[in-house]
Amino acid sequence: MEKGRYLILVGPDATGKTGLAKNLARLLNWAYYHSPNRRYAKEKRLVELANDPIQRYEFFYRVNFHMSERAKLLRSLGVSLICDRGWIDTAVAHRLRGIKVDEKDYDDLEKPDLTIYLTCSIAEQVRRLQKRNQLSSSEKITIQKLEEQDYYYNYYTRLAPRLLKIDTTSNSKQVNLQRVLNALSVLEII
Repeated sequence: MEKGRYLILVGPDATGKTGLAKNLARLLNWAYYHSPNRRYAKEKRLVELANDPIQRYEFFYRVNFHMSERAKLLRSLGVSLICDRGWIDTAVAHRLRGIKVDEKDYDDLEKPDLTIYLTCSIAEQVRRLQKRNQLSSSEKITIQKLEEQDYYYNYYTRLAPRLLKIDTTSNSKQVNLQRVLNALSVLEII
């Protein structure tokens, strides 16, 4: 039996990860996994309420290992999987919260066939977050914080064995989908 394929989409909020991951999964008839999935909803709420950065990091660290084990199992059964978010997102989010993250902690995770890193301009990210009501117009996001986020994404994505970086700022969802499909074909993933 041929081993299933495995993709992870990473990047800041509002870059189009969820929509692209769901569209790819539907189009390719692959399994879709959102990290953390609903199984963790109650625990995630409690962790967020506790407002303890270490506890939050430990929670997401466990979620990444669960996702990796699930990917390993599905792949062994010949099932291909697309994961919306991964360890890189966890590392970036927690570095921004001042938590020391050692990328070696993630060495034992199942390696994806391709990591897709979605970006967009800072102005577009703020616009999309406001549109989703995830950011009030009065909430102050500093350019420095968003530049720091970009720095950490670039730092951690360099560790991905195979990486496709897509700037979603001015592309339609359809154009982004087609770019990924073309890359998957060229890389012989599909």
